Amino acid sequence: EIHERLVGSEMCIETAFKEGLDIGDDKPTKPGTLVIKNTDLNTQTSEILLTITEGRYHQVKRSFEALGMKVTYLKRLSMGSLTLDEALAPGEFRELTDIELQALTENNYVAIHDYNVICINQQMNNYPV
Repeated sequence: EIHERLVGSEMCIETAFKEGLDIGDDKPTKPGTLVIKNTDLNTQTSEILLTITEGRYHQVKRSFEALGMKVTYLKRLSMGSLTLDEALAPGEFRELTDIELQALTENNYVAIHDYNVICINQQMNNYPV
């Protein structure tokens, strides 16, 4: 029964992100895409790859909270054409290259953000199956 409820809730979560979510701002979020990489039935946690096209204040955490889930780990993988340099240690940074700066300043720049998210399904019973 738990597995069936988790599968049902995963489909609702994917749909909610595709449609946009009310996170308490003046308007809903823009549609995003969500891929559930894996789910641990024992801990009721899921590892998720999320792509959004805007970057509101705590948007990822607030979106999952609106669905009764709590984010326990969040890592931005990319922003626009910039991807995380895996050679950097936590807290370390580097200057952007001229090509990276140009990509950010072009008129047709679209802010696409990719995140790796791990969250706990706190209100599993609230989702239809």
